Amino acid sequence: MLRSLHLLLLFFVGTTVAVSQTSLSGKITDDETNEPIISATVVLFKNEVQITGTITDFDGNYSFSNIDPGTYDVTVSYVGYTDVKTTGVQVLAGKAIKLDVQITEGALIDIGVVVKGYRVPLIQQDNTTSGGVITSDQIKNLPSRSISALAATTAGVSSADEGDALSIRGSRAVNTDYYIDGIRVTGALIPETEIEQLQVITGGMEAKYGDATGGIISIVTKGPANRFSGNAEVETSEFLDEFNRNLVGVSLTGPIIKNKKGKSILGYRFAGRYTSSGDDDPPAVPIYRIKDSKLAELEANPTFVQDGGNQPQVTSEQLGPEDVDVLGFRPFEGSNRLDVTAKLDARVSDAIDLSFTGAYVNTYNRFTPGGWRTLNSHNNPVSEFESYRGNFRFRHRIGGQSNEGGSTSAIQNASYVLQFGYETNNRSTYDYNHEDNIFNYGYIGKFDVDWVPVFNRNDTTGLLEHADYLRVLRGYDPSSVNQVLANYNLPFGFGPEEGINGQVPDIITPENFMIPTFALDNFSVINGRQDGRLTSAWNHHTHVGQVYNSNSKGENELYTFNANVAFDFLPGGSEKGRHNVELGLYYEQRTNRSYTVAPFGLWVLARQRANEHLEQGLTNDVIGTINVPGTGEEAELKGYFTPASIDETNLFYRKLREGIGVPLDQWVNVDGLDPSQLDLSMFSARALNDRGFLGYLGYDYLGNEFNGTFDDFFSTVDPATGFRSFPVAPNRPIYGAAYIQDKFTFKDIIFRIGLRVDRYDANTRVLK
Repeated sequence: MLRSLHLLLLFFVGTTVAVSQTSLSGKITDDETNEPIISATVVLFKNEVQITGTITDFDGNYSFSNIDPGTYDVTVSYVGYTDVKTTGVQVLAGKAIKLDVQITEGALIDIGVVVKGYRVPLIQQDNTTSGGVITSDQIKNLPSRSISALAATTAGVSSADEGDALSIRGSRAVNTDYYIDGIRVTGALIPETEIEQLQVITGGMEAKYGDATGGIISIVTKGPANRFSGNAEVETSEFLDEFNRNLVGVSLTGPIIKNKKGKSILGYRFAGRYTSSGDDDPPAVPIYRIKDSKLAELEANPTFVQDGGNQPQVTSEQLGPEDVDVLGFRPFEGSNRLDVTAKLDARVSDAIDLSFTGAYVNTYNRFTPGGWRTLNSHNNPVSEFESYRGNFRFRHRIGGQSNEGGSTSAIQNASYVLQFGYETNNRSTYDYNHEDNIFNYGYIGKFDVDWVPVFNRNDTTGLLEHADYLRVLRGYDPSSVNQVLANYNLPFGFGPEEGINGQVPDIITPENFMIPTFALDNFSVINGRQDGRLTSAWNHHTHVGQVYNSNSKGENELYTFNANVAFDFLPGGSEKGRHNVELGLYYEQRTNRSYTVAPFGLWVLARQRANEHLEQGLTNDVIGTINVPGTGEEAELKGYFTPASIDETNLFYRKLREGIGVPLDQWVNVDGLDPSQLDLSMFSARALNDRGFLGYLGYDYLGNEFNGTFDDFFSTVDPATGFRSFPVAPNRPIYGAAYIQDKFTFKDIIFRIGLRVDRYDANTRVLK
């Protein structure tokens, strides 16, 4: 458990008088006399939807606090004066925006509404954090669709490449936190077309943010409009470049329910986008890839033996420059992505509004492991990701700005916000050809293995003595499951048309021990194993036919609760400074799971454990005599003993025989089985864990979701076997925080003072 206390006391120079967190304030005056207009009505509109309104105080001042960042229209009206509408007012996240409006007396001539365009100030008056804010209009004009590339336009932010994770001021990418509509998220972000504002905080963080040593990327999503509208876009680079990028997007927005005044009280926004690419990360350097014609030759004959030699070598080391294409793209790096976002906004009353934001993301991506690109990229593995996210917000504005008659209240713009968030991310990685058929990963074919007695000659007596049994091949039937790997054995006469029956004697003696390759362990490629010299060429490029030796999955869940209360405090009236006070609570709990298996090793383990109860060693008891062919000698034949006790957790030899119908006292040739005859549940948890073939968290050893506790790892017993199953509970860390902050002015100086308390609980046993 870790507790930390952060006291943030930050001072910044500014020129404004009335300041708050994300807010809009100003003064309404007569354009001829410059006298303040008391009790003028100021109304905020966003996408033609009325958001809120207020009236000016005795000094003509108004203020809107705790509003969403975005672009607003501000309408000012007063009896006897012409209404003034200021359009395109940009309220930036975390900033106090100043908008003074002068109105003209127009009682005698009705000229309707005067519309004015908002001019963005050249210098921001309130700049108490370092970083930047990018609006939707700016995003639309920037030549990028990547959020990381957009954020990287801010000083102090860097990204290795478009779409990569962001590093802020040199911190690691994992130290950058992402927020969407006030909720911290961990999964994929949203399309740039759905962003109202993107705020990048690189320094001077407010107390409302914590648990981030790098920086903050905060996104505010677009909301519904008062009138129905839609947008569609289609892009393609098919036939124009080598990357074959395609994009289809659509967005719809509008009201669902309107009140009698024609204003939306329930509106929606929906957007969907599908993107695909033959290469989602164009290279900056040439890419070298073997020509298809040469690849076919290599796959048919991936290995060879030099004249007079007996050691296999990879054929690809004989390639020349003429056998390789120089490409401007990365082959077999195709990807596609589906994004769906939705938002519902409801105005229950003038004081209460509700908002729900949801997002769904699904990605499919092929990637190139190290060394695979030149010779084996057509076998690139696959990474998949799926994310669901929902965010609900309840906001209640309690107090207005002025009392009846325009008198100034000491407490203004009081409101509280409750937010609930849920997010789940699922990911998986697997071999492109075999997916979840884990026993296919390392399968080469059926090997007819026989246990042949081996005799040594006693140097003292000169007689033959039974020494051991050797696993030798009587036949070999290569499989098409991994045809290229099976072809690695062709130079040794073990192809599909060249059997080996009759090449191996029934008894092995010093006189006939002439064929070194008939032992299974000397075979170049067998199920789950291959000669390490054959896996790469020039010790760098992965050789053809290789299979990705990993199958993994994972799931992360995130539950979030956020509550804050904000109000303005004016101890001496609106002309003498304004305190914007905010208090908040934050709670976050995660559930993290992961599961990984290395499939090749399963065949090795199966081979070792299938006859463990039988092949323990030779007895000294003579079970018979045998005439050794070709020698005219008679030798004693010894037998294997069955041990009194073996590893009791070895379930495999029993479950395997139950599955294929073989008695316990008979040998089983694992390499003669089909992958469909094997299953992970045949092994015990200890057998797999001891060999390091598994890694799991939040699952049992078979990959089933597990929701137990830390102590279950030490106590859980499988009732079917009576042995421990070693389930591992998921990580469920809890993070909580509380903060209070105040931003106020004293003369021409802006102060921001904040106090934040963070609490992290691993929620499990940890080392002291």
